[in-house]
Amino acid sequence: MKILATISTKNRYDILFNAIISVALQTKRPNKLIIFDDNENPVDLRNLSIYQYAFNLLNEKKIEWEVIYGEKKGQHHNHQKANKMGYDLVWRIDDDEFAENNVLETLYNLIDDNVGAVGGLILMPGYNWAKTQNTNINDIRYNVQWHKFNGVKEIEHLNSSFLYRAGIIDYNLNLSKVAHTEETQFTYELFKRGYKILATGDCITWHFRQPTGGIRSEIDNNLWKNDEDIFRIWLNWGKLIILDNGLGDHFAFKKILPEIQKKFNKITISCCYPEVFSGIKGLNLISINEAKGIIPIENYNIYKFMRDNNWNKPIIEAYKKLYL
Repeated sequence: MKILATISTKNRYDILFNAIISVALQTKRPNKLIIFDDNENPVDLRNLSIYQYAFNLLNEKKIEWEVIYGEKKGQHHNHQKANKMGYDLVWRIDDDEFAENNVLETLYNLIDDNVGAVGGLILMPGYNWAKTQNTNINDIRYNVQWHKFNGVKEIEHLNSSFLYRAGIIDYNLNLSKVAHTEETQFTYELFKRGYKILATGDCITWHFRQPTGGIRSEIDNNLWKNDEDIFRIWLNWGKLIILDNGLGDHFAFKKILPEIQKKFNKITISCCYPEVFSGIKGLNLISINEAKGIIPIENYNIYKFMRDNNWNKPIIEAYKKLYL
């Protein structure tokens, strides 16, 4: 499988070098590394001697590389571009992290047809989260990557750096340029799609957490609050169904609703014709406009899904594939 490694960076030219070197030294090499440069005042890294060495090392390791200047809309926009570049797998690593050389190989060996994403430990040198928080790392809802453990755990979402199956789930581009919770939403959507989300304690990516740069470049607290509000609403919805289409399409979807209700405890349907579902218990019905303010609903367009997948079966089967 073809693997794309990607780093989204902003105002961290001083430490980005470390992340690039860690990609170059992996025992399992990605096919390509793309650096998305969202710096306020971008420079050509090829003109800096230290980065010349980094890029030459990538060449020595036969890892194709490219620097793409971002649109300064937030890292989720960069990750979405990487997600749609046609690679089988995408390995994302933050610009202030350093992956030990066995990380990609360890994650890759855990990917199979049932696994949507897998991440290793994300640890800050000298800092122990266990001393500051009362947590249960066996809780599949918690971010276990911050704690040392042995073996592999099935969880619900991942944080920061991980390897994932590309092109299945889209990033939520409705978030602000802070992109708070973007990776949580992305991997949890993979989980809700039926894929396993794994965390392994057998490899470490070191997080040299920077007080400035990246998302901490944004000092407007309203941006953080906006994203947190979106996240809380989105999380409360449970399994989300978007029916921004005709009356007949609503009735077609209704035929598979009993199967969805067996699989999911909490279901929200955003639709144009709520009367189609009148009297059905256990549903949270909202308008299309309510969903539009939280997520990019075009990602749930059933006709787009069928077009993108060269669908030649009935629409009911497409609904099953998309939502079950």
